[in-house]
Amino acid sequence: MCALVRAYVFGDRFLAPEFRRAVNNASVKHTPRGASFFYEDGCFSVAYAFENIQPSSVLLQHLVDMYCTAWNEDIDEFNPQTFDDLPNSFIRRVIQRLKCYCRHTEEKRCYLEHASEQEKKKCLALHIEYDEDDEIAFFE
Repeated sequence: MCALVRAYVFGDRFLAPEFRRAVNNASVKHTPRGASFFYEDGCFSVAYAFENIQPSSVLLQHLVDMYCTAWNEDIDEFNPQTFDDLPNSFIRRVIQRLKCYCRHTEEKRCYLEHASEQEKKKCLALHIEYDEDDEIAFFE
């Protein structure tokens, strides 16, 4: 996951939206549900992502949701010190995600970056919205 996060940041910084979108969509399509990337480089990936990617990016919420899914399935693998290595904005999103989990299931969420608004409207799933005031992402 570390390489995908770095590639996404590269595409974003060098104004290559098609490349960035392809990286995002590849990370979504090729990451198994409930997979945890935190055992090897996950904390670094999350910290790097939250420092270098726009807060409204769906990739950030995908990282949060992957973390929550893995944490729920295998809680013994996580310890309190893990949270010390993660950014506060990530922890805030984790809390929000766990709080709202019963309202929206992941099957209804779309983590893809669509090429156009028309393409996005054709997709029947919920799409990310970002509240800058509360620094929280949610799906509508």
